[in-house]
Amino acid sequence: MISYVLKEVEEELEFKISICTLPDLRDFAVGDVLNISRKTNQPFYSGELSAILTKRTLSQDITYNQLFFEELELNGKIYFDVTSRDNSEDLRPLFQHFYNKEFGLIGFVDLENTLWTLL
Repeated sequence: MISYVLKEVEEELEFKISICTLPDLRDFAVGDVLNISRKTNQPFYSGELSAILTKRTLSQDITYNQLFFEELELNGKIYFDVTSRDNSEDLRPLFQHFYNKEFGLIGFVDLENTLWTLL
């Protein structure tokens, strides 16, 4: 498992990003899964994105709400092979995260619908 914390300088915003190989015991299969959580209240994190990055032997390519963009423009810059999540059916407020394997977390849309890019 690879895991790191990305923290805004004034510590008002904090993400935990992890990639791990997880089993699907129903199919006796494994895949590499990305999880991004946002710190909401000390010391709790709220999971906001869970996505399959590498299928390996899993029967599915993506999670039920996973989005994949071959090409995506964020704040004037073009990124390729971007993973995100469809939050339209969630009842709780969530950030929308944008991730690619080359750069990691490349941007997010916050609760005020503002797009932030990290590169």
